Amino acid sequence: MSTKIEWTEETWNPVTGCSKVSPGCDHCYAERMSKRLRGRLGYSDDEPFKVTLHPDKLNRPLRWRKPRRVFVCSMGDLFHGGVPIDYIINIFLVMAESPQHTFQVLTKRPDGMLSLQEVLEKEMLELKHQWPLPNVWLGVTAEDQQRADERIPLLLLCSAAVRFVSCEPLLGPIDLRDQPFRDGCGVDAMHPADPMMSLDWVIVGGETGPGARQMHPMWARFLRDQCVAADVPFFSNVGAGGLRVSDQYQVLTLAETSTGAHGTRCLGAVMSDDAAHHLAALARATGCTAELRAMLRSGSPPRAGEEVSQWRDGEKGSEHLAPTRIDVDGVSSSSVQMARELLKSVGHGAKHKR
Repeated sequence: MSTKIEWTEETWNPVTGCSKVSPGCDHCYAERMSKRLRGRLGYSDDEPFKVTLHPDKLNRPLRWRKPRRVFVCSMGDLFHGGVPIDYIINIFLVMAESPQHTFQVLTKRPDGMLSLQEVLEKEMLELKHQWPLPNVWLGVTAEDQQRADERIPLLLLCSAAVRFVSCEPLLGPIDLRDQPFRDGCGVDAMHPADPMMSLDWVIVGGETGPGARQMHPMWARFLRDQCVAADVPFFSNVGAGGLRVSDQYQVLTLAETSTGAHGTRCLGAVMSDDAAHHLAALARATGCTAELRAMLRSGSPPRAGEEVSQWRDGEKGSEHLAPTRIDVDGVSSSSVQMARELLKSVGHGAKHKR
């Protein structure tokens, strides 16, 4: 099913329903939606949010020809204790047999995910599939420091092509650099001694819906800065939690474009190294995210020696900044098009002087 979730393209719900395990569950959007769907689409009348298997939806990704990023169990938790192990194995088999798609599995129960690693590995290898599955990302939700300390070390022990953390809803500041680990020692999830035990992506967003708790912009900036320092891709759900799209919080830093073992990712998407190089050069030249985005959207990329008049949203409206001279080569039209598709946003930006 298509979705408005900004960091994915499709949702797939062979399992729905869950139970609350931490403060991030208090205003669960999935529970709220399930109540609206009670009595329809497989949601029961009496307990619409109870853990429910939907075998009729199990093979749905096999019928999708166009490659897409798929959020698995957006309306539940795949590793909930109420989901049978055999059923979880079947879900992984479907993902293994759909290599054209990228599957994003997010859980609040990494202990369950870790406990099934050996079983899943055995099943996949017996059927001649690679392990870990190269098209499956594993992630945990961490809404505050306590949940980060509890869940991220378990995630790091799981074999995965990509490991990610969703700090959404973000309910307090989180430091990812010193996670408690085995034998009482700590591990820096952003700069691990073992590169195989690292975080590859961080998502940040505020709470939405009735009774939403406010996210302080500094909490988001703190996580962003950690990602910048570690060269880890960072995705912010702009506008979530009461922040306006034009707020200074919405930034695309150079570190959001990161080349790793799985290609170059920008805001979680995959782009060519050439396009990433051009983006990095423009970011260094302009030094301002809003201007960079506007230049890429304009269809008239700057050339070496060109002056770019900068505009920025301030408390009193748009303010004009001193022109910046571009001292890098212009970007190719294909790179501009790719960047335009990846860097969708609104607001003021740069205006070019020819």
